Amino acid sequence: MDINNADVAEEILETVQRSGKLLLVRVHPSRRQTKIRAWDRNLCQLEMDIAAVPEKGKANAVLTKELRSLLGCPVVLVRGQTRREKFFRIEKPLE
Repeated sequence: MDINNADVAEEILETVQRSGKLLLVRVHPSRRQTKIRAWDRNLCQLEMDIAAVPEKGKANAVLTKELRSLLGCPVVLVRGQTRREKFFRIEKPLE
């Protein structure tokens, strides 16, 4: 199944803004490429492959950069710095 990043980004922003929830991201580090695996609107959960090793914050840095690029706004990792399940707060979109 191909995932349209623009559609997913729009749904993420809409869901998070409407619900006020944090974005849960399940991470699969050390993959060949960074990409979205799945998006569950009901759980406000994104699943991503990350092309970085989970050492010294490398995977977190790549994930944060990818989310910021995907969503077009700042994101803050608020919980899960050393776990595969990470929670992000999405800031106001950049203008």
